[in-house]
Amino acid sequence: MAGIHADASPEYARLSAARLKFLSEDRPGRRRPTGWVNPHAAELQAAYKACEEAHAAKANGTYTPNPNGTVYVVAAGDFVKIGFTEGSLKRRLRALQNAQPVKLVVLAEIKATMRDEKALHVRFAAQRAEGEWFRREGALADWIERGCKE
Repeated sequence: MAGIHADASPEYARLSAARLKFLSEDRPGRRRPTGWVNPHAAELQAAYKACEEAHAAKANGTYTPNPNGTVYVVAAGDFVKIGFTEGSLKRRLRALQNAQPVKLVVLAEIKATMRDEKALHVRFAAQRAEGEWFRREGALADWIERGCKE
């Protein structure tokens, strides 16, 4: 389970950190009043700790994005999303697919950092449709045709 991105909006990060803190208060094997035992308590405690460390590192200027992430390029019709995940690409794609009316097609998976993703966003800014979604045309279409390589 991954922590909260340190680049998340302050409000989202605060709420998510509070949710993780609440969930991480469960101890492995501890029963809630309802009798429910959280089987992921240790995982949640680790995620909360990672979240707190990332926010502290960002505050003191020592935060660096996870170098073990994946920049992904997926197509949905005439549009392309350039995104980043520190976790499972398969899980991320399931979440994206849930909000799409067309089947997503993976065009590329690149082991990279969040900075590399942002550099691609800047590079293809002329094709930006909305957020991390781009029109599949011009320089972006050429890059995709070359197999998403320089």
